[in-house]
Amino acid sequence: MMSLARKLTIALLAGAASLTFVGGGTAHAEGNEFGAIAVEKSPGPFGATYFYGSHGPTAEVARQAAASRCGEESGNAEAVCDLITWTNACVAAATRGADLQWAEGPNRDIAIQNALGLSNAVGATGSAIPLPAAISYVACTPSVE
Repeated sequence: MMSLARKLTIALLAGAASLTFVGGGTAHAEGNEFGAIAVEKSPGPFGATYFYGSHGPTAEVARQAAASRCGEESGNAEAVCDLITWTNACVAAATRGADLQWAEGPNRDIAIQNALGLSNAVGATGSAIPLPAAISYVACTPSVE
């Protein structure tokens, strides 16, 4: 399972490197499909979050395609996005208050279940009232779509 606490923040304008979180690594075995999401979270506890998804034949192609879209929706040319990549799977983002948790699964339903379970286990920080987790984004590589 992935957590944004384990992510590597990349500055797109500076051309910083990114990190792959999935166990499949970046092997280029025939048949592997790679997905990537650039996540732009606005500052502040209730800022909007934008997701820019992509997939490709290699992890690098998927990362570059997702990263190139960072800031598109917000109009922020200097946006900094977190980059999450995976192989032959689905990922889901669950939000609970300002908390954002990622999880992977072999299909869409399990990725959603895993993300909701992780988000509910972690809880929302700074909130006296428990908030239910909600799915904000789901993406799959085409082979498991």
